Amino acid sequence: MDNGKNNKNGELVAGAFQVMLTVKAKLEKLGNMPEISEELKGKITGSKSRCKEFVGKVKANSDISEA
Repeated sequence: MDNGKNNKNGELVAGAFQVMLTVKAKLEKLGNMPEISEELKGKITGSKSRCKEFVGKVKANSDISEA
């Protein structure tokens, strides 16, 4: 029995997907700033990697609500 949760989960994941794409783009801009310390650049790189991992998982999954 489907109580509508799958549809809501899909919408939630779709929203999170869009947020991650936006965050990734902002991190790329921030990481290219010359005045950013190497320590912060390392954290930015790690965050970009996690964003990429999430985006890849959602793209690879045929049922977006499973991500």
